[in-house]
Amino acid sequence: MNLQYILLGLILIISCKSNTNKDEKEEKLIEESNKEEEVAKENSKEFITFCFYQLDDKYSNENDSIKIQEWIKKESDIIKTGKLNSNDLFDHNAGGPNGAEWNAGTHIYLVIQQSPSSVAENPKIWINGKPFYDKSIYESKDLKWFLIRKEYWYNQLRDVNSADIKDLYPDPEIQNAIKNEEYEPYVGQVLRFDISYENLHRITKYFHVAYGE
Repeated sequence: MNLQYILLGLILIISCKSNTNKDEKEEKLIEESNKEEEVAKENSKEFITFCFYQLDDKYSNENDSIKIQEWIKKESDIIKTGKLNSNDLFDHNAGGPNGAEWNAGTHIYLVIQQSPSSVAENPKIWINGKPFYDKSIYESKDLKWFLIRKEYWYNQLRDVNSADIKDLYPDPEIQNAIKNEEYEPYVGQVLRFDISYENLHRITKYFHVAYGE
């Protein structure tokens, strides 16, 4: 009998330790996840990204560099006010299917607004996983403008895949609709932009387009 009690006691001790270790691991994972979220929030304050059609016109074929520079300066002034810009293509709120841009056909401009702590650094940019090495075409204090020519971005387009879903459709209602097969997410094509600075997490944005009659 004594041996049975001893064995039961050992089992209880091992079980308690196992549960304690499990709880500690879960708490650690939650803590790490919360830290990552906080870092991401802080990083989002370090730099903000925007994307525009040339002259805010998806069919623009303008070659007048003076006119384009004037437009860039005007857009820069709007960005610096902190007001929402309805022309930002990263808003993913266009008239195409699933909010995609419809029949886009011009150059696009990636704009990065940097914090004072990172303003001297050059951002690292990837488009659909490929490094983008072109230098900025215009800089103004905390802003850097990058020209992405139509001939380049159009050839980089790819179909939407499962790895895009979380960032392409961040709205919880849409996420639930996708899980319940009430929303078709694999529509159109995308450019996935990953932008980062040294020691900062990268920001992911999408330029989502669709073509048709």
